[in-house]
Amino acid sequence: MRFLLSLFAIFLTGIAIAQSPVLDAKSAILIDAKTGVVLWQKDAHAIRYPASTTKILTAMLLLDHTEPDDIITAPLDTERVEGASLHLKPGETVTASDLLKSMLLRSANDACHALAVHVSGSDLEFGKLMTKKAKELGCLRSHFMAPHGLHNDKHYTTAYDLALIAREAMNYPEIREIVGIRKATISRSINTQDILLISKNKWLEHDPSANGIKTGYTKVARATFVGSATRNGMQLITVLLKTEEWEDDQKALINFGFADYIRTVAYAKGAEIGQIPILNGERKSVSAVIDGDILYSHERSKLPVLQIEMRPSSDLNAPIERGTEVGTAVFSDGKGWSTTLKVYAGKSVKIAPSSMALRYLFGIGALALGGASIAMRRKSRKWATSFAGKS
Repeated sequence: MRFLLSLFAIFLTGIAIAQSPVLDAKSAILIDAKTGVVLWQKDAHAIRYPASTTKILTAMLLLDHTEPDDIITAPLDTERVEGASLHLKPGETVTASDLLKSMLLRSANDACHALAVHVSGSDLEFGKLMTKKAKELGCLRSHFMAPHGLHNDKHYTTAYDLALIAREAMNYPEIREIVGIRKATISRSINTQDILLISKNKWLEHDPSANGIKTGYTKVARATFVGSATRNGMQLITVLLKTEEWEDDQKALINFGFADYIRTVAYAKGAEIGQIPILNGERKSVSAVIDGDILYSHERSKLPVLQIEMRPSSDLNAPIERGTEVGTAVFSDGKGWSTTLKVYAGKSVKIAPSSMALRYLFGIGALALGGASIAMRRKSRKWATSFAGKS
């Protein structure tokens, strides 16, 4: 019996180890791209250097501030940029579309510099634009100094912030398409023989479900990686910072995610989730229904338990027709994730008879007061006329 218990303990220990990936990365995170739910993390809010994963944010700003056919001219100092792997010549021109491919596939620092000068006049000013964009996405511990990610003590982020950036970036069709391919060709005005771009993301070769996103490396940052993969309709995003074994880390983290987590509909569109108080109704509240599905990602073995905070619209008065917007509902898991949906009246609510009577009486009273007021004004005019005649 003791032997069997020992075997059972070993079995359980094996399961626990399998459920918690052991990574070399100093910081890491795994999120569901659809819901934004954090599935697993390791020191995800620690300040780290992103290296060339910076270019994910740079790519978004390129799309925000240029059109595909815009002509970008390489500045005079382009050849002095460290890691100028596109080998741009001063004055050489490339379209914004091809520049996007160059920075995401070949990780060309000179392409990033050319964009920064084109959009903001300098790398430093472009860095300010990057920091502003990041804060708009909810990145509270990030600061960017340049578009390429070359080391700078003041150029930093976190695994969590990078996950937010990557999630938003994958909503851009142009970025999503480029980071999922292994090669592309471009057109250019001077160095016309150097047009083939090969992705530096070797993980695309190892995982058929992989569809992005970006590698990075500097001596200080060490290897960095932001990955994406989709299996059975579920897309997961990984971030690995400061690692010597990014491919092993990626394999362990992404396989763990798909093995242990699923996405389910916690509440379906049209579900009644509570009551909203109303005034002057035949009932004191009206049922609230949501206008869309609430998706949540969770461990396969655990059903989601979400908290719901109802936020009624101000001064809701009967009568209320079914389908009327009556407020919002905030769904949260108590771990930092939340989402908000509008809620609508699930049923019609008539005005209370007592309120109807009061309204009727107020209406009669208003008419009476109005009649008296008219009569008084007429008398006033008569008095005025009478005095006028005697003057």
